[in-house]
Amino acid sequence: MNCDRCGDKIPNNEEIDCFGQVLCGECLIPAHSPVGACGPWSVRGYQKLSQMYEGYPTLSTTQENILRILRRNRRTNAYRFYQDASDENGST
Repeated sequence: MNCDRCGDKIPNNEEIDCFGQVLCGECLIPAHSPVGACGPWSVRGYQKLSQMYEGYPTLSTTQENILRILRRNRRTNAYRFYQDASDENGST
């Protein structure tokens, strides 16, 4: 049997049924917890740690710009975000 995600062959009795898909062990974890880029708990944890510990790493200029744009617009789509970021950096 083959994995429905990656197509690799799965040894007998090692296939895993996940939401109607047959997955191998390597594809199971991403199926259950996909990678997210700015999880709210990650951001909150960073903010708290940076307040508690003076030596905790600070945000880069790019990260600060991203946060400023997001705070200003509250919600934004990718195209609008790209335009705002380009305007702030003086590039097109």
